[in-house]
Amino acid sequence: MRFCGVPLLRPDASTRANARTLRDDPNAALERKITVKSMLVVANGAKDGKDCDEVKRMASARGIACSVVKTTGVGHCVEIVRDADLSGVDVVGVAVQGWIERTKRASDGETVTEETALLAFPCGTGNNYARDLGVKTIEDAFGKVDAGKCRKVDAVKVRDGDGAEHVSVNVVTWGMARDAAETAEGMRWMGPLRYDVAGLWHILLNKKNKGTIGVSESFEGEIASETNDYLMMFAQNTRCSGRAFAFTPLAELDDGFFDHRVPGRARGH
Repeated sequence: MRFCGVPLLRPDASTRANARTLRDDPNAALERKITVKSMLVVANGAKDGKDCDEVKRMASARGIACSVVKTTGVGHCVEIVRDADLSGVDVVGVAVQGWIERTKRASDGETVTEETALLAFPCGTGNNYARDLGVKTIEDAFGKVDAGKCRKVDAVKVRDGDGAEHVSVNVVTWGMARDAAETAEGMRWMGPLRYDVAGLWHILLNKKNKGTIGVSESFEGEIASETNDYLMMFAQNTRCSGRAFAFTPLAELDDGFFDHRVPGRARGH
């Protein structure tokens, strides 16, 4: 099968099983070694403080200065990290891991790029990014700190309808998936079940998502496009979204690609 002239990947069960194994030998050219002495942790302000207490305890045991900032609403995490003074901060602990590059304009007009390591703490609901890194517990996360190995990961930049640009190292969604995620955000009191309930609700709504999607087999190649009524679209760096559902089972965090899934709408007769 093909989409916009590009062959579609249809991995069999064996291929999917092999892809679930975290590689022990990531590209060494993407790695660097750091010693963590200070850490800024951005935590979900809507949750209790048990996870934060455990993070601070483990950091203290390692002699790491740890500062915790809690979010107050949707999007606040991005604002905290974007506006923070990270000079002297070795690691920002949030729900992703890789490197964040913040570009600022120096006084002499030159552009200066700052790099600060990001660490995935599995304290959320899905924890899909941490899972792809083999981080299932806070102890696992500090195992990464002890090892001190950072590696660069893939990122994608998207421009929304208002012209604003956003960068993601996790997943970008459109259509029903995005709508369901927004609905689930207001149902946090349900816990992980909110994703299932919100997804079912939007399936029943049967909202039309007409769009034009273009793809190319290479960066310089010609883009072929199709316009249709799609159910949703995923551009993923991680294997899973939501409650560990493997929408893109062959995705890797540092292979230079975001894997896409574009389900069409099923039509009954």
